[in-house]
Amino acid sequence: MSSNKKDHSARLLSKLNNQLEKLFSHTDNAPKIEIDIIKENLRHLYDLIDSYNTTTMDAPIVTNQHIEDIDNEINNLLDIADSEFAIEDQKIEKQIAEQEIVLEEQYKDDKHEPEIPQEKEITKLHDELTERVESEASKEVQRAKEKEIALQKEIEKKVEIQLAKEKAEQQKEIDKQVALLLAKEKEDLIKQQNIARQKAIEEKVALQLAEENEGKIQKDKEEKAHQKAIEEKVAAQLAKEKADEARKAKEEKEQQEAIEEKVALQLAKDKKLQSINDQQEESKVDTDIKKTVHVLDVLPDDDFEETESNSAPLLPSKIKLKPIKSLKNGIGINDKFMIINDLFEGRAKDFNKALTKLDSLKDTQAALFLLGDMKDENLWETQDNVFKTFKMYVERRYTK
Repeated sequence: MSSNKKDHSARLLSKLNNQLEKLFSHTDNAPKIEIDIIKENLRHLYDLIDSYNTTTMDAPIVTNQHIEDIDNEINNLLDIADSEFAIEDQKIEKQIAEQEIVLEEQYKDDKHEPEIPQEKEITKLHDELTERVESEASKEVQRAKEKEIALQKEIEKKVEIQLAKEKAEQQKEIDKQVALLLAKEKEDLIKQQNIARQKAIEEKVALQLAEENEGKIQKDKEEKAHQKAIEEKVAAQLAKEKADEARKAKEEKEQQEAIEEKVALQLAKDKKLQSINDQQEESKVDTDIKKTVHVLDVLPDDDFEETESNSAPLLPSKIKLKPIKSLKNGIGINDKFMIINDLFEGRAKDFNKALTKLDSLKDTQAALFLLGDMKDENLWETQDNVFKTFKMYVERRYTK
């Protein structure tokens, strides 16, 4: 309750006490207007209490029921005071009536007119009655005052109890509000900490992503540079291989030209030998051919067999084969030239691949089996002299 309302309530209570004391001081009936003024002031006091209840507290100090009960008690006290004054008036009237009856009876008994009391006696009697009535009224007023004081004390006690209760509840509510406020502040602080932590995490993640992105860009640059270096290296390797192929092609061409030159020389030599043979036949010189026109790197035997074609070289029918370590190095240049041209149709690479496969086997049987597959694949003739020569070299490769 505000200090203005407290002061106004105190002044109103003091005013009511004075009005009640004045009311109870009347020996006769109290004026109706004074009673109405007291009631109006009481209602004003209750309105102040009610306004305090509705504006400052959830639970009122003095409820409407309390106000109504107090109002009823005060009204009852006022009614009791009115009734007491009325009773006293009735008693006075009754005593006067009784006195008149007594006088009448005395008159009847004496059978003479009653003596008219003297004025002093009447005044004395009136004073006695008045004093008696005032004494009784004073007692009733005192009792009413005591009841009013007791009621006022009870009201003040109830108000103090209600105020203490309300103060405790208000303090409890304040403590609750303070606790809620502290909890809210703590929650807000936790939220702010969480927000700050989340922001820090986001900044850290953003920084990490930026670093990763920068690292990725650097890695991409390095990969591109590495890829470029690889491509340059591959291009250099391809250029080198291309140069090597050109060089090999040039060497093969030169080798081919050398072979052709040697073949031409060998053909000229063979032609010369053929001419010598023809001369020998004409002179009927029975001589044996010592060796074939091509170099076989074998040791010849005494018996030879003439081939069907007069232009083809002669093959030995019975020779003692001399082993060779490899086909690549063991085949003579002339035979190599004939094998490449007749069997492999001039494809030197296929010829070299075939030699590599035939050189990598374990024994003669495996080599002859692979040579048979090559024959079937390339449609070679078994009776072809060049094929027989190639077969002979294969057998020499695996001769122990």
